Amino acid sequence: MPLHNAQAFVLRTYKLAEADKICVLMTRQSGKLRGVAYGARKLKSRFGSCLEPFTEISLTYFEKDGRELVSISNAEIVRSHYAQAADSVVAGAAMSYVSDLCCEFLPDHEPSDPVYRLLTATLDAFGEGRDVNALVRYFEVWMLKLAGFYPDLRSCAGCGEPAAPGADVWISADGAPRCASCSSGRSLRATPAIRETIARILAKPPATFAESAPPGDQLDRLSELALLIIRHALERDLKSFALFNRLRRETETPGTHLENFE
Repeated sequence: MPLHNAQAFVLRTYKLAEADKICVLMTRQSGKLRGVAYGARKLKSRFGSCLEPFTEISLTYFEKDGRELVSISNAEIVRSHYAQAADSVVAGAAMSYVSDLCCEFLPDHEPSDPVYRLLTATLDAFGEGRDVNALVRYFEVWMLKLAGFYPDLRSCAGCGEPAAPGADVWISADGAPRCASCSSGRSLRATPAIRETIARILAKPPATFAESAPPGDQLDRLSELALLIIRHALERDLKSFALFNRLRRETETPGTHLENFE
């Protein structure tokens, strides 16, 4: 039973039996994995608060052949973002949605340093008080792109013609980009301004993008595009998507923006 050391984010936790906890982890070295922390729910657990969601930890675990769950031996806090989620209902809902995107679109046991850096930079930007809506839209674009689902809006998937700089692109229900002729103008419209915003997201870190975020209607259109892609990929909605968007609309005030992840 080999021993592994890793750096990881705690994405989700579940109760197991009376005193144990199952954790879904995004590790830098081994990708997404699930582990059991025996005794983690005891009052005097050796894990303390290490296994709270949105905490970055230094992790030691055992892996046994043929078992889906690893056994978490030890964990130490590197950085915790749990307080940010607890202090703001909107930030908490945003982090929950970010966690769901990671859980749904990351395959098990496949390392992805770009996703780990994206998650690190986005959570850091949350902690700096950046615009939450802009950060979530930023994370959506990058997460879905890295997972291979975000459409390339530079050309039509139907006729293959490149998209003219000043022309709209139409996104069909399967996430494919179409020109006006191929779509008949009946799909989700991505204006040149939306395409420019996506290009900015792909060129900047989250904190920088959020610092000069686009107007709310453009962020809403990015949200609609993400919803279309998620529905097609998962064949269902994510409850955390609807919850975050509802809560932030109820509490929204003019705010800040994002940057790229390095």
